Amino acid sequence: MGLLMCTTPALRWILTFHLLMQGLYLLLITNKQSNILEDLDTLRLLSKLVPEFALSYEEEDIVKQAFELVSAFDEVISLGHKENISVMQVKQNCEMESHEEKLHKMIIQVRFIPVCNYSAQLSFD
Repeated sequence: MGLLMCTTPALRWILTFHLLMQGLYLLLITNKQSNILEDLDTLRLLSKLVPEFALSYEEEDIVKQAFELVSAFDEVISLGHKENISVMQVKQNCEMESHEEKLHKMIIQVRFIPVCNYSAQLSFD
């Protein structure tokens, strides 16, 4: 994994070349007071999450999975600080269903069944 660091008076930019083969880059922007070793560890963890959530390193696949990737990155970084979490724990947290999601799916299903029954009834008539 190659790194490029740029610093300004207030910010530190860390760019990883881990995904260079596919022409994609992962960028972490922190302040100068942050711990560089923790930043590199965070960047390493984020780079491990991309292949876990995207089907491939192709831009189209990453764009399709953008919401899932952002959710996974949010599990790793909370309020600007890295959480002590592994890739498997991130996957487990992202796969959990919420009560609201289950309720929404049930409402959609309840609305969909009468429409199917009605369309089936029309096709038999």
